[in-house]
Amino acid sequence: MDVGIYQTIAEEIGTRIASGELRPGDKIPSAQSLRKQYGISHITAVRVYGELRDRSLIEQRSGRGYFVSNGRRKKEAARHGMIASFVRPLRAHSGDNYFNEINLGFQRACLERCFNLLSCHTARLLSPLPVGAVAQKQLQEAMLELAPRVDGMLLDERISDDVISEVLRLPGVPPMVLLNRYSPLVDCVLPPIEQNMMELARLAERFGYRKFLYLESGIMQL
Repeated sequence: MDVGIYQTIAEEIGTRIASGELRPGDKIPSAQSLRKQYGISHITAVRVYGELRDRSLIEQRSGRGYFVSNGRRKKEAARHGMIASFVRPLRAHSGDNYFNEINLGFQRACLERCFNLLSCHTARLLSPLPVGAVAQKQLQEAMLELAPRVDGMLLDERISDDVISEVLRLPGVPPMVLLNRYSPLVDCVLPPIEQNMMELARLAERFGYRKFLYLESGIMQL
């Protein structure tokens, strides 16, 4: 991936906003549209949105996408210069490249923006499956402890919505981003799996198939 491609795309959209082509309240092209138009990955599309949000040019509306900001919000300077990471470490095997790409992506983004990345020791509790209630409780306590001291938190997909909702009760809780899983509670970064499955289903239907087989962890599923 070209390191500066997301900045170039963000600059193009920013120019459209400055010229009045995109007006306050107008919807910004979806991640799928950006991927098709520029030939970029989902991660790069998300970084485009992040760049525009950092400049207070766009805002996210839950479940609806990104829209041109009305200009009333001003960019806030980092209070601490620290992002807390509650995410499992990189995978050694090649079966989860998307997870590794996310890990490397936010590490690189923190370096580029001069943020320190604090990897919380409780992230080790997320490796064994299932992640039990005791582990979830320890993660919650660590998140509540760090929330007032950081500018944002990156959350692993295995952190439950119950934990997230409890942390959100804290006044002035920093922004949180959940990786690789959808939650209605916070912003999420998701792979385009659903889109790929829909395209596969449409293709199979065109050929008259009515049953599907797929492999998950080496196990065949029907």
